[in-house]
Amino acid sequence: YRVQAPLTTNTYIGGGFRNDFYGSNPNLKPERTRTYEAGVALQFFKNRLSLDLNYYRSRTVDQLIAPRVSQATGFILQYINGGVVTNEGQEVSLSGTPVRTSTGFTWDINANFYHNTNNVESLPSPLTVVYQSDAFVTDVHEGGAFPNRPISGLAASDFNRVTDPSSPYFGQVIVGATGYPSANATFIYAGNRAPRFTTQLTNTFTYKGLSLTSLLDFRVGGVVVNGNDWYQTGVGTSNRTLDRYNTVVFDGVVATRDASGNTTYAPNTRPVELNQTYYTTILARTGTAFIEDGSWARLRYVALSYALPQRWLGGASSFLKGVELSVTGRNLVLLTKYSGADPETASAGAGVRGGGSGGIDFG
Repeated sequence: YRVQAPLTTNTYIGGGFRNDFYGSNPNLKPERTRTYEAGVALQFFKNRLSLDLNYYRSRTVDQLIAPRVSQATGFILQYINGGVVTNEGQEVSLSGTPVRTSTGFTWDINANFYHNTNNVESLPSPLTVVYQSDAFVTDVHEGGAFPNRPISGLAASDFNRVTDPSSPYFGQVIVGATGYPSANATFIYAGNRAPRFTTQLTNTFTYKGLSLTSLLDFRVGGVVVNGNDWYQTGVGTSNRTLDRYNTVVFDGVVATRDASGNTTYAPNTRPVELNQTYYTTILARTGTAFIEDGSWARLRYVALSYALPQRWLGGASSFLKGVELSVTGRNLVLLTKYSGADPETASAGAGVRGGGSGGIDFG
């Protein structure tokens, strides 16, 4: 169906058939991926300590992507070949039994470390970004793949900034003649939604039929969008808007142009009021203002269980071979700098699927 576009039933007035959303492309080629992987498994101290190491690398060419096309073609999207993506990572697993006594007490521990990097080496011309969903989660954020950036990138609008790298004010926010900054609707690369690495640590303590298991989970790096704060800012219910009607001087520079057309910058000194217009038409239109660090440490779960002795079940002749009673608590502790409810989020739905919504907390 990607090579030859099918017709679909027309549910509007008149019935019949119409073109599908996706246009045909008889020149499509299969994706090709070359993968290398190496690993080693080591055992020590009569199998009481185990170490597994794994490394992998893959490179995919002729990826199938579906960018928007002119609706004059009769379609909305069309599959094409394009994009070269590399993926590389390391996995380390360490497990062992530090304590094992003759009285039946054991302590088992398992630690897993996972690190992955990926990179979009190229996109087909003239594309400068490929959005990973045709539907936006928020108006000012979207999962996007940029050239020479991670495939799990985040696209967002930003304030207008000084773009001259030779200027001492390079990167600073440009404040307009009214004293307010302005939002640039053009989306930029605003961070990687994937973490730098993740680690899981599982401890299990067992004494005869009693067992206590806990899982500690760590994520370091990666950004997350506080979409709920973005929405509340636009309607005036966010904590950001509590300082409305106060007078401030925005941190940034004012641009002036001389008779020769040269632009110079000077620090902004003009006081203005934080009014409703600022929150609704400037701040709420600036996606980068709602991007936060997605790192966290959490107690993923704790489980306490007890296996009833066989003699309580009627002995070896009983049809009951085992009964275990357990109490489990999940997500008991969360430590994070994220100001929203939980940075582990993905706003997937009918219109936004898969990787396009990961790292966006909204709804």
